[in-house]
Amino acid sequence: MKKIIAVAACFAVLFSVHVFVQALPAFNFDSETAIYEEEKAADLIPEPRKMVAITFDDGPTDITIQILNDLAKYNARATFFVLGNRLERFPETTQRIVNEGHQIGNHSFSHKRLNRISVQTMKNELDLANEAIFKATGVKPTIMRAPYGEHDKNVLEAAAARGMAVIKWNIDSIDWQPGTAVGNITQRALKNVQAGDIILLHDLYPETGVASAIIIKELTDRGFELVTVDELIEYYSTEMEPGAVYISGVKKFSVADGVDFDEWYESNR
Repeated sequence: MKKIIAVAACFAVLFSVHVFVQALPAFNFDSETAIYEEEKAADLIPEPRKMVAITFDDGPTDITIQILNDLAKYNARATFFVLGNRLERFPETTQRIVNEGHQIGNHSFSHKRLNRISVQTMKNELDLANEAIFKATGVKPTIMRAPYGEHDKNVLEAAAARGMAVIKWNIDSIDWQPGTAVGNITQRALKNVQAGDIILLHDLYPETGVASAIIIKELTDRGFELVTVDELIEYYSTEMEPGAVYISGVKKFSVADGVDFDEWYESNR
């Protein structure tokens, strides 16, 4: 009799479990797995990087050394558009620019207005600067910036023939203006800065040396990565196009587009 009661109790328990399981909501393994995989994939997608390129013209000088020291403090990189006729006076600084991961660009040999001299003289300015840079560093520049940011079709064609893109800027600190205070330089550089911007400074003035330290720290504190021009353009656009003009990481002018540069620049700056 006891065996019969025990067996009956077992059946009752099994029946209760069966009823409970039937009452549970259906679990769609395929659907749940897909959701899990989707969430897992989303976790692997990196956050967009906030990159800015700080650029310095007219060096190298003693100010360049100070700026390199400040960049090193924050593991930041920058781009230096150098004058060919200055390199022999600052060989160690020039080599240091390259050794510490910064980019070096052609700013002509003697800072002539490239669009106001003969085509041959303009080409000589670019070639002499490239030769001086290569002699000092072993690097062949892939970017240039015309003095005063002034260029014409001949300059763009010469740059393209030498494998160089033309780099302008979309944030001007106006540190070149006589009597500009450190506070004004930093405010102009930082006020409206966004990811993809190219900032213009000059490693020529003591005020810029002081302002650069503030700018580098502030941009780093805001979460920006300070990178070279080629890193910026590679991330936000594509591979750099020789002879094309870049005013930021995302805005490019090309002669092949068939539009007037001045009109394009006014609508895109």
